[in-house]
Amino acid sequence: MIFLATLPLFWIMISA
Repeated sequence: MIFLATLPLFWIMISA
C-alpha cells in the first residue's frame, strides 16, 4: 500500500 503512504506526502507538497 505505497499509495496510502504517499498520500500525506502529496498533500504536504501541494500545501508547501
